[in-house]
Amino acid sequence: MAHSLALATYVALRGRGKDGVSRDPRPDGPLVWFHCPTACDLLHAQSVIDTLQDDQEQVSFLITGTQSEPEVLDDGDVIIGTGPGRTKAEVEGFLDHWLPDALFWLGGQVDPLVVAVVKERPIRRFLVNIRSDDPIVTGGGWLPGIKSDTISEFETAFAADTMTATRLIRLGMSQEAVTVTGSFTESIPVLPYNEAERADFAQVVGSRPMWLASDVPVQELEGVIAAHKNALRRSHRLLLILEPRNPEDGPIYAEAVEKAKLKAVLRSEDDPKDTTHVYIADLGQERGMWFRIAPTTYIGGTILGGGRHPFEPASLGSVVVHGPENKPYQDAYNRLDKAGGAKAVKNNVELASAIEKLLSPDKAAQIAHAAWAVTSQGAEVTNRVASMIASLLDTLDH
Repeated sequence: MAHSLALATYVALRGRGKDGVSRDPRPDGPLVWFHCPTACDLLHAQSVIDTLQDDQEQVSFLITGTQSEPEVLDDGDVIIGTGPGRTKAEVEGFLDHWLPDALFWLGGQVDPLVVAVVKERPIRRFLVNIRSDDPIVTGGGWLPGIKSDTISEFETAFAADTMTATRLIRLGMSQEAVTVTGSFTESIPVLPYNEAERADFAQVVGSRPMWLASDVPVQELEGVIAAHKNALRRSHRLLLILEPRNPEDGPIYAEAVEKAKLKAVLRSEDDPKDTTHVYIADLGQERGMWFRIAPTTYIGGTILGGGRHPFEPASLGSVVVHGPENKPYQDAYNRLDKAGGAKAVKNNVELASAIEKLLSPDKAAQIAHAAWAVTSQGAEVTNRVASMIASLLDTLDH
């Protein structure tokens, strides 16, 4: 009873509000709802759904979350929608429209209001990819009893490790309801490339050492150039492949390189020469090739904000160097860092030092091996979670 009172109090504090949200039509048949509070959780859901779709042709999937933009994918089988809302009326309107058969809540940023409204309906509820540092299992900031109340409304939880499982059990879940799945890393699509182009470029550069600064915004250009000048003191033949965030800005980047008294060549104009210090990759759509060629990649934007997912280069064997601004992929960066599968830097000075140290093949190989262990784990756990979910879907009454 105390648990019910805690949830009721929380709902009352949030207020009823109104629901006037316009939504896409609901498809016929069973509908499974994935809620993804973060961008990484969104990628987790998409990986699981991709695996499930091979065997679940009659099931539609709805994905919601703070990082999602409304759209309909794959002939209506997958819908990315808004919601479920911030007030009771909004959540009720959301559920009245979509009528989901099951809810899979990814990550531990659980909203007790949504759980309180969902529990009043015949919707099966599951927690997926819960980690020890998630708010639902850590202390502080919650009304008394609200965590236990919220967690008790889920019939199953998939925990990343035994520590998380123990905390969930202490908060009120039965031991049978908690399953340890391991770290649930998302499967990032492997970026395509042209093998003939790669082979041609490899022949042009020969044995020259190189590194890649990928997706670099103009604001970080000066720091990247400075890092390269520093590394050139140790390896005078070192080549920087510099990929502008906007390929059409290639001439601006080349001008900045020349101003720093280095020689630049635009890929759109010519191949690099023996005297070229910086090769400006301004054609676009070649990132998959550069990740395969360069043994080290600095992910642009991570010093000042706005970087890409680190698994893109890491899964292709390129050592990831990144700054402190890692949103919306903070979890993926943290996992690589914790495993020794990436090199974190705080600023341009540390970037220069990191690039110089990673010229050592042994050091780079050690980090790349650790990164591979992290990125390859994702497929195994995705398949395990998808298999569990497939079994649950078979029990839906439709």
